[in-house]
Amino acid sequence: AGGDERIVARAREHVAAGQAQLALELLEIVETNDPGHREARALRARAFATLGRTTDGGWYRRAAYFNAA
Repeated sequence: AGGDERIVARAREHVAAGQAQLALELLEIVETNDPGHREARALRARAFATLGRTTDGGWYRRAAYFNAA
């Protein structure tokens, strides 16, 4: 897949395009390989915050914000 940095870069593009769920799927791969990857963790929080702002479901929104923290 090109390594963790390439996956994080692609996830960053997905977050910017409003595709937070897809970004989270990619970031899960990185965090499985390297749980301490700082940029992946920060981007994951940003993706969850984006998901929280864009979702309609109340419980899903709360879960997204919880995970963003």
